[in-house]
Amino acid sequence: MAKNFKKRIMVVALAFALAFAGSSAKCVNVKDCVSVTNVEAKSTVYYAEHSKRYHVNRYCRTLKRSKNVYKTTKKKAKAMGLTRCKVCS
Repeated sequence: MAKNFKKRIMVVALAFALAFAGSSAKCVNVKDCVSVTNVEAKSTVYYAEHSKRYHVNRYCRTLKRSKNVYKTTKKKAKAMGLTRCKVCS
């Protein structure tokens, strides 16, 4: 039983070490790293040149025919009058 406990401790320690190896200064603990990553991922959206919608997925099926796809934040997209895509959002 002591061996299993030691293995679990080592696995957890290794997971933390790997999580913080490539992290930025924004992350103080694991919860901070996850929340910063999720916020950054959720705030990026995509839109086509003459579109009325913004997309959270760059490879949304409704963007396939668009030659020029632009990247922006959700806040800026809403300010431009774009609404969310019903397929990928």
